[in-house]
Amino acid sequence: RDELGVALTKDNQKDDWSRRPLTPGQEAYALADVLHLVELKARLSEKLAAAGRLGWLEEECEAVARLEPAARKRDPLTYLGLKGARRLPPRALAALRELHAWRERRAEEKDTPPFKILGNEALLRLAELRPRDAAGLGAVPGVLPRLQRQAGELLSAVRRAEDLPESELPQLARSPRPVVEDAVRLRVERLKAWRVRKGAELQLDVSVVLPQRLIDRLAEARPRDAAGLALVEGLRRWRVEAFGAELLAAVS
Repeated sequence: RDELGVALTKDNQKDDWSRRPLTPGQEAYALADVLHLVELKARLSEKLAAAGRLGWLEEECEAVARLEPAARKRDPLTYLGLKGARRLPPRALAALRELHAWRERRAEEKDTPPFKILGNEALLRLAELRPRDAAGLGAVPGVLPRLQRQAGELLSAVRRAEDLPESELPQLARSPRPVVEDAVRLRVERLKAWRVRKGAELQLDVSVVLPQRLIDRLAEARPRDAAGLALVEGLRRWRVEAFGAELLAAVS
């Protein structure tokens, strides 16, 4: 819209894209996502080159292209990362562990994202309420009627949690907060203040200028010269060339 004067419709955004055949409207909607990209790339590349930033983008794209494809990992503690999980009592947490494991297996079997099997909020509600029968299962918000076909599996997962002895319920390990030295904290604050000024100057989002992970690495490493900057993982050549002196001053 801003560059080419084209406004794309969002009418089909929430369609069920697994159904076949696609409708003519869906085909047009999907095609519109790529139809204008060649012209858009040419226009944006011209602007970036004029601003002296095309090399910045190319280096970032090369880094992304080198990344290994993400593989779905089976971490038995993944369920603890769900928002709200850590506020659950031990018995409900055990139910969440069983239900989450069921959802992951089901997603692999169906080759579909886990959230399409059962949403996180519904998963947490199931763990909290722990229904005992199909009627109770159907009353849990977010448990869609289509899941009644898996009612037996879901109720079995809940029963396994209910049958666990107290000694086998999951216990949350409370990790002590890392102690950050005052000098490192000061360098973090100076780098944050610098990136706000630099972002305003360049009209760039601060996360592009210097993301938080790089602030932490720079503050911890405290490089003293360009060679030291080059050793900071992920900093990239373009930041060293464009901001090197200012970054060194901020951490000195």
